[in-house]
Amino acid sequence: MSSPREPLWAFMNARMGVPWSSDFRAIGIVRGDLLCAAVGYNGFMGRVCFMHSAFDDPSVISRTFLRASFEYPFQQCGVRYLMAAVGANNKQALDIDYRCGFQLHEVLKDGAAEGEDLHILRMTPEQCRWLKGNHGQKITENSRL
Repeated sequence: MSSPREPLWAFMNARMGVPWSSDFRAIGIVRGDLLCAAVGYNGFMGRVCFMHSAFDDPSVISRTFLRASFEYPFQQCGVRYLMAAVGANNKQALDIDYRCGFQLHEVLKDGAAEGEDLHILRMTPEQCRWLKGNHGQKITENSRL
C-alpha cells in the first residue's frame, strides 16, 4: 500500500507535472472515493518551501481548506517564506495567488516556456490572508476571497 502522499503527488503530477521529491508533502480534498483537490509543498530549504495547487472543480475548495493550506507550512512546518512559480499565461492562478497574499518576487524571462515568463511569488505569514491571529487579516466564512 502506498503512503497517503503518493496519491496526492500523482494527482498533482498528472495535472501540473510536479516532479517527485523526497520532501514532498500534501493535503487534499476527497469527495466520496474521488480525490478532487490537492495542495503540495516541496523544496524545503531552511525556512522556505514551494507551494503547488491543483483541483478539478473549484467549487470543492472551501475557506477551511484554504486556511489549512497556509496554516500547514507556516504554523506546522515553521516556514518563513512560501514560494510559488507560475507561468505568466496562467492568469487565473496568478489572480488567486495575489488575492491570497503572494507578492511578486522575480520575473524570469522565458522561464516557463519559450516566450512565456515565469513569475516567482513569495509570501510571509504577515502577508497571508488565510491565517488567523496575529499573522494576517482574519478571514471569516462570510469574507470574500
